[in-house]
Amino acid sequence: MLNKIEIEVNSDIYDKEIIIKTIEILSNRFYCEFDKKGQYFIIRVSEKYSSDSLIEELKNVFFDHLNNQLIRKKIFEETKDVRNLIVGKALFETEAFDKQSNYFDMSKYNDKDNYIIDPNNIAIN
Repeated sequence: MLNKIEIEVNSDIYDKEIIIKTIEILSNRFYCEFDKKGQYFIIRVSEKYSSDSLIEELKNVFFDHLNNQLIRKKIFEETKDVRNLIVGKALFETEAFDKQSNYFDMSKYNDKDNYIIDPNNIAIN
C-alpha cells in the first residue's frame, strides 16, 4: 500500500500560491491535493509509486519544498525594486534609447520618464 499523509499548513504563514508551487514541484513523485479548513490548508500527500519511504519522510519533503518557496517569494519581494532599476537602466542604455536612434523623436520629450515613440520610424518585419 502507498504511504499517505495529511498535512495542516497555516494560511497565515503560507499562501495558496506557495502551496501550488510546492505541489507542482512534488507532482512527479507524489499525488498532492489540498483544501482549506478555517485558517489551515489541508494537504493530502501520497506516493505515486510504492517505495520504502516513511510517512514522516513525505511530510519532511513537503515542508522542505514549501519553505524553499516561501524564501524565494520573500527574496523576490525584497529585491523587486533593485531588479526593476537594473533592468530599466540596462534598457535605457541600449541603442533604442540612444540619442542617435531613429526609434524615438528625442526632441519631443523633456524628461526620461516621458518618451514619445514615433511609429513611422519603427521598422516592422
